[in-house]
Amino acid sequence: MSEDEKTHETRLKHDVRVWEAALTTQMPFNELLIRSRTTVVTVAMAVIGATLIAFKETSITFSICTKEVHFSVVILAIGIVFLGTQFGIDYCYYFRLLLGAVQFTTEMDNKYREEGMFGLTTCINRSISQERARRILFAYYLVPIILGIVLIVLILLCMGKGQEGVESLGQLAGSK
Repeated sequence: MSEDEKTHETRLKHDVRVWEAALTTQMPFNELLIRSRTTVVTVAMAVIGATLIAFKETSITFSICTKEVHFSVVILAIGIVFLGTQFGIDYCYYFRLLLGAVQFTTEMDNKYREEGMFGLTTCINRSISQERARRILFAYYLVPIILGIVLIVLILLCMGKGQEGVESLGQLAGSK
């Protein structure tokens, strides 16, 4: 075996270990994102449930800028702030960490493409682009935020119509 072949083999063994380490690094990022997003869904559903229960069962209001605001609006506002904060942490930190790891392994894939090695990350990237993943992430957070805003508007509109408006929204929330 020539000196060049030995050098190439040594470099290849090193790069395989680096590639394995990079893939191993990606897995905890994925698991962390899945756990975080599962928590977000749970909290979002709990906030919507708490909002509907609060609206149906309580008549607590707050005066904000000379407008009476039902307690359920406060619950929804807290939920929206939570979702916005989680989106910021997810998109600006964890998602970017994952993208960095993916970019690194994609570069490894490209480096050894002609030798028929690696390629997993490149294959996955072809199946779902970073732009598509980004759009899905935005939709994941945007849909419940919009739902929360719509519920706030509905509650505020019904509160503005007095008892009749509250009763009509209460019927939507399931009160008798």
